[in-house]
Amino acid sequence: MSAAEGAVALKPASITFEQAASVNIAGITALQAIRDKGKVQPGQKVLINGASGGVGTFAVQIAKSFGANVTGVCSTRNVDLVRSLGADHVIDYTKEDFAKGAEHYDVISTTFRTIPCPNADTS
Repeated sequence: MSAAEGAVALKPASITFEQAASVNIAGITALQAIRDKGKVQPGQKVLINGASGGVGTFAVQIAKSFGANVTGVCSTRNVDLVRSLGADHVIDYTKEDFAKGAEHYDVISTTFRTIPCPNADTS
């Protein structure tokens, strides 16, 4: 097997092989959700439910790189993490139910089927 120069990197010693292997899956899933399915554009308001999880951490960063205004939803212990990823706003779901708020979003990305969205395209 061969690979192009620069296409392969050493695994950092500080992470496990399982953690390193998951980067490809989580990153690609987030990219497909934000770019391909959500078609996120600069200036859009994007909500990432599960912003501190494997897919969510990538989704926050990808949406920000596309110029979106990003709101991340996570638990209290992960608020600082989600802010550090670039989220413009963070909602602590243990204190606030974002689905009952007045805020509207152009794109909602979630890895959970807990949001009541009867008209949502879930394909």
